[in-house]
Amino acid sequence: MMGRNSGQIDLFNSMIFERLMPKDHLLLKIDSILDFSFVYDLIKDKYSNITGRQSKDPVMMLKICLLEYLYNLSDIEVVSRIRTDVAFRWFLGLNLDDDVPDDTTISHFRAKRLGEEAFENFFTEIVKKCIEKDLVKTKRFMITARMSLLM
Repeated sequence: MMGRNSGQIDLFNSMIFERLMPKDHLLLKIDSILDFSFVYDLIKDKYSNITGRQSKDPVMMLKICLLEYLYNLSDIEVVSRIRTDVAFRWFLGLNLDDDVPDDTTISHFRAKRLGEEAFENFFTEIVKKCIEKDLVKTKRFMITARMSLLM
């Protein structure tokens, strides 16, 4: 079953994030420009409505892949950064005490849940939007999208 984060960051965490995150942080800019909610409709057929345990939020999982691209991180490295980086947690909609997906969950989502073609289509669209808004440089665009499937 497809899981969704509540999207609600409690008041305590919100105050911490606001004080610690620079107002011009790249992730704040991306969040203000991109609406990731389209993902739910596009992948709802990849999840059962009846059986199975609840998955991690697919929007959060795609955002994790975007973090890997932006910061040139592996699955293991991005998990480590999510645990300690306030900006990463804020971008993913995680409170400071929320659990972080492990590296195998990320690779399973990318390779098995979405599959290579769907992942590449989603990811390419997200990165294109970032490039159009001049938030991401185009140097690594095509190479990294393909390489991240191998991580």
